[in-house]
Amino acid sequence: MARRFPSALPPLTMPGRCRARTVRNAALDYGAALARHGFRYILVTNGHAGPRHVVALEEASAVVSRRYGARMLSVSGPVLWKFLRGKFNERLESLLGRPLTAAEREASRGDAHAGLWETSLLLRVRPELVDSGFARLPPMRFPLLDALRKNYPLRLGNQMGYIGSPAVASVEFGEVARRLLLEVVWEVVRPVFEVQDESWQQTSFLYKIPFLRTAFPYVAAGAALLATTLLLVRWLR
Repeated sequence: MARRFPSALPPLTMPGRCRARTVRNAALDYGAALARHGFRYILVTNGHAGPRHVVALEEASAVVSRRYGARMLSVSGPVLWKFLRGKFNERLESLLGRPLTAAEREASRGDAHAGLWETSLLLRVRPELVDSGFARLPPMRFPLLDALRKNYPLRLGNQMGYIGSPAVASVEFGEVARRLLLEVVWEVVRPVFEVQDESWQQTSFLYKIPFLRTAFPYVAAGAALLATTLLLVRWLR
């Protein structure tokens, strides 16, 4: 879509990994530069949906919107996490023209990485990239506490990195997922251009979790240092 849309900017790419705070600062600086040059509407997307990645982009969007008067929205957060938590099953069934199978319904919850959704979408748009062995892979699911660990799919799973149920994927599901994604993205984006109040601002539920904020380590360290100092002062008295 970005290649066909003349006002779209190229993605920010880099090898390896970087801190969530770096992602936040890069998006903030980029958005601020656009706002200073007169752009009123700025939409940010990402294809990762990692919790800290999502929150970093939402933080940057909130700061640019507040500081420069533009409307900057990170689209991915409010969209992807609803998909990954099975919030659109009724709409999926309507587009499919049939009820979800028990396997599809189960797979749509907790599906996060190369599972039902992503494998189905690739089967629809780039089938040559999907190894036929996907149909034999067992489901991989992890409780929330495990999901908070770094690199948990590789550390705790079958060392293949996927999360969910790729074996349930199909071209049919991929086509419906593609259509539904377009519909839901437009529902999130449209208020940015149309509503007069602040209801256009949307975030994922992750944005409300303090320890996912990029400044949390610094705030926590500062609070710990302050508490230690107060205890030391009290002890020296």
